[in-house]
Amino acid sequence: MSWAEERRENKRAEALIRREDAAAAAQVRIAERQASARIKREDVQARLDAKRQAAAARRARRAAAWRGLRSWLGERVVELLIYPIALLSFALAAPSMAAYGTSVYGSALGALLPGITELGMWAFAIAVVIERRRHPEKSVWGLVAGVLVFGAVAFGINFTHGLTVAWDHGVVMGTASIAGVVAHQLTLAAPPRSRQERREARIERAAARKIARVRKAAVRQAVAEIDETGSARLVYAPGRYVLAGRARLESAIVPGLPPAESTDWDRELADLLAQQNAATV
Repeated sequence: MSWAEERRENKRAEALIRREDAAAAAQVRIAERQASARIKREDVQARLDAKRQAAAARRARRAAAWRGLRSWLGERVVELLIYPIALLSFALAAPSMAAYGTSVYGSALGALLPGITELGMWAFAIAVVIERRRHPEKSVWGLVAGVLVFGAVAFGINFTHGLTVAWDHGVVMGTASIAGVVAHQLTLAAPPRSRQERREARIERAAARKIARVRKAAVRQAVAEIDETGSARLVYAPGRYVLAGRARLESAIVPGLPPAESTDWDRELADLLAQQNAATV
């Protein structure tokens, strides 16, 4: 091979190498562009997924909030109907009582009069509801009495205020002052119960009254035991009894139940001796 041919071969080899290098570089650039495009597509898809997830989360929160609101409204329909009446009653009565108190007391301190007439009865009315919900087993007769007393005071003072103009003004002002509390107590202070619940409550009250009468009779018939120190205690004869009259217990035999064992041996011995003496006479 001549020098010229060798040179041409070298040039062809160099050209081939350059073409291969250019092709490799082009492949690298293509791969880089493809990777960059794929990364961009993945980023766009990730942002879209994040937006969809955020939108779904917002929809879920709104749906949960709406369900909670509907549940809250459904459970408090009566309150939502009654408390506007209470607010209207207070809004009508309180300003007139404040003006009336100012004229009666002759000073600005008279404006505090609604705190006794209106707020007083409302404080007891709300206390009745809270106490019955927290402690349904407890009696709230004291709070109910407070509602009645302060309601009567509110009606009387508002009625007196209205009488300064005309009797019908007194009736309207007195009625408006207590209308909210009356509606509140009729609907919220004593929640409606089913017929079965009312029947069970009557039975429980009757049982409690009978137990109280039996215990009272047992105390009356109990004997006192005094020790050597002078201390005394009541001693009861256990057994089964029925009420005879208003406050007297008599032993009872209940069909189907075994006779109650008595522990009052002294009494039984005295009865036995009395029977024997009667038989020998």
